[in-house]
Amino acid sequence: MPLVIAQVTLFGCGSFSLGLRLCQCICDGLGAMQFLGAWAAKAKVGALVTNPQPCWDREFFQLRDPPMIKYPHSEFMRVEEGSSLTMSLWKSKPVQKC
Repeated sequence: MPLVIAQVTLFGCGSFSLGLRLCQCICDGLGAMQFLGAWAAKAKVGALVTNPQPCWDREFFQLRDPPMIKYPHSEFMRVEEGSSLTMSLWKSKPVQKC
């Protein structure tokens, strides 16, 4: 499967439609919009215009040694109090029927 597929459909009135398929492995929604913006700027100006500039510095994403958590992750915080339903679900052993 190709990473990028683009199809331009020209209409008789002079307008066009752009169909685009991007593989999720290479970009997310924001990356797709940045790609389309850069492509449109290239078509309009004739030169490659990228904003923001791409970052090729791999050391930017290096792990910390020792690991440090700088952001409070509320999804991993211990829940001290809960409703009786929540507590009963945690204490019971779930049974799954297939």
